[in-house]
Amino acid sequence: MAIPYMGSKRKSAQKIYQTIINFNPNQKTIIDLFCGGFAIGELFYKNGFNVIANDKNKYVVALLEQTINKGLDEKKCLEFITRAKFEDLLKNPNNYEDWYVGYAMCIWSFGNNQKGYIFGKETEPYKRAGHELVINKDSKLLKQLLPNIPQKYIDGILKQTDWHKRRIALGKVAKVLKNRILELEQLQQLEQLEQLERLQQLERLEQLQQLQRLEQLQQLQQLQQLERLQQLEQLQRLEQLQQLQQLQQLERLQQLERLEIYSNNYNEVEIPKDAIIYCDPPYQGTAEYKEGAFNHKEFWNWVREISKSNKIYISEYNAPDDFEILLSFTQKSTLQGGVQKHNNQPDEKLFVPIGQEKYN
Repeated sequence: MAIPYMGSKRKSAQKIYQTIINFNPNQKTIIDLFCGGFAIGELFYKNGFNVIANDKNKYVVALLEQTINKGLDEKKCLEFITRAKFEDLLKNPNNYEDWYVGYAMCIWSFGNNQKGYIFGKETEPYKRAGHELVINKDSKLLKQLLPNIPQKYIDGILKQTDWHKRRIALGKVAKVLKNRILELEQLQQLEQLEQLERLQQLERLEQLQQLQRLEQLQQLQQLQQLERLQQLEQLQRLEQLQQLQQLQQLERLQQLERLEIYSNNYNEVEIPKDAIIYCDPPYQGTAEYKEGAFNHKEFWNWVREISKSNKIYISEYNAPDDFEILLSFTQKSTLQGGVQKHNNQPDEKLFVPIGQEKYN
């Protein structure tokens, strides 16, 4: 359910979740005020919590709601989004469904920053060619980029049914596209793979023929008995399926009752009494989110006020002096451009106001 998101807490979600529940063993409601890709809220939700999720970006919220309530349109999600379309989505979002705008912002932006297109202008044609080859089994763009590539090389990739093997084969094509060189060793490996596939196909054909001959030898009476048994089993399975569907619908309704999703400013969300609050605001001194500048001073003042009635936990690199560190760990962050090493970046921290009661 979690969505790729700039500054996502997906890798550290378990640490944060475990720390919060350790200090709140009897609580069952949490407010994820800056839910983003829903990495934290999802973990609490899966563990039986009532979750109130909020994010200012209405398109990301629409994507989250679409994913949970209806499911994504597979056909649309398998389309290659070009740079031109991406820019049009950002410029004219009203021409598209809100969830699709959120999908493009998160999935098709560089570092999930929701601003810049994921590929450079020079690499976009090659990425699109690979996409068309794998998703649509269309080699036209690939042949335009590399006219001399042998057809059997392309055919060998398209024949792959296992995703991992196709990915490996596609990696070879990507290397060819990049260097314009087709290594002899790669061709030999491909030919060996084709020979193995032909042997496997022959074995499957022989097995099928043996099975057909065996079926022809069965007596009519056995077939009739089998048919009656199958009809009875189908009827039983149908009844069980109907019962299961009814149960699943009931469970899904009960689960949805535990989840509320909003798209407001953090200080506009209604806070239920005794609910735990988790905040993952834009970190001070790092890349800003699409919504623009974030008033950190105003946020910390709001935290001080709300902490008088609710226990609150804040993820940040640093906090004012009247806050203490509850959890600290090293975590690579896309907010830092993906170039820093663990030894020269600040640690992720979970803060609470000094004096906040740690246990229920």
